[in-house]
Amino acid sequence: DFFFFFFFFFAIGIGDKTVGAIENFAQQHNIDLIQACSRAPEFCKKAATEQVLKASQMFHLPIDSMPAARALQEMLNRTNYIKFVEEHEPEKDKANSRKRNVDSMVNDIAAFSEKHKGAGLPEYLQYITLLTSADDKEKGETVTLMSGHASKGAEFDAVFVIGVEHKLYPHVLCVD
Repeated sequence: DFFFFFFFFFAIGIGDKTVGAIENFAQQHNIDLIQACSRAPEFCKKAATEQVLKASQMFHLPIDSMPAARALQEMLNRTNYIKFVEEHEPEKDKANSRKRNVDSMVNDIAAFSEKHKGAGLPEYLQYITLLTSADDKEKGETVTLMSGHASKGAEFDAVFVIGVEHKLYPHVLCVD
């Protein structure tokens, strides 16, 4: 999961055993992972405690009161994600693709922030969880290609069903 990825790759000296200890402590005490990190002295060895506390400070952002675009930019700066991708992705095409994905996300959040003044990261996350692929389609003259199963419940001004004249749809074995 993201938490393991973050600590394993970004926080030097924190290995999978420590990450497992953090996850177990959080689960046992019914707290989130960041809260568990702040209580690292209770369950981590002394050597790991300092690293866990240091790394967990990256997450202490007042995201509820920050504009979404600023919160994302701050997280990217604190984690040095772009630098990490450049240094650890051996395939340049994949590295460039990851960087483009991040740029796209930054631009999307900036557009959201511009449209919804004062909205923070929680509002943005709520917004994107409600999006569907239909929300991205521009209104106008478009053709939508889909299976019969996927079309259930959809409404269109005109529908063309391909294969009916050749007894492909519905399948000849499905008709009495």
